[in-house]
Amino acid sequence: MSGTLTIRRAHAGEAALAAHILARAFDDDPVAAWLVPNLAARPAVLDAFFGVFTAFGVEAGEVHIDQSERGASLWLPFDPSDAHDDPELGEALAAVYGPYAERFGMFDALTAAQHPAQVAHAYLPFIGVKPEGQGRGIGGNLLEARLRDLDVSGTPAYLEASTLDSARLYARHGFEFLPKSIDLPDGPSLYPMWREPRAA
Repeated sequence: MSGTLTIRRAHAGEAALAAHILARAFDDDPVAAWLVPNLAARPAVLDAFFGVFTAFGVEAGEVHIDQSERGASLWLPFDPSDAHDDPELGEALAAVYGPYAERFGMFDALTAAQHPAQVAHAYLPFIGVKPEGQGRGIGGNLLEARLRDLDVSGTPAYLEASTLDSARLYARHGFEFLPKSIDLPDGPSLYPMWREPRAA
């Protein structure tokens, strides 16, 4: 089914839609479950978290949505020469963490420590498909929509897979595992993956 779905770049007015898609896609994700162990509280925290991030992403990077509005992705540029702390983003996120601030802080510190910082690249912090849209090629099409442009521009890409199942999808699109996993205390592991651009 790859290549048959239309992907569009979201504008500011669609940030809330992208946030809703990602929040529902991550409701049962093992990393989300570690960040917000309270199942009843998790949807509201994820809604608020992705609401902040997608609003930031449409301005600072690229947010993509598939035509069925069941899948979304968020890409951010990473330049080693730039400062990567955005005080306004940090304050907005801190406001939504609530009692889970310590876990989110630990997650941020662990992922930042292993983020490749020597080479400019495109970073994919979030890509997700709502449960009712899974298995239809949406995730692959979301990847292809951005990776084609990165290949043209000669830009590498980086992500952290939250499951080995998702890592297999990324591997089919040219991502390779980096040597070390990111192991959350008493929780799941994330799998950093890197992709060199493919020649046209």
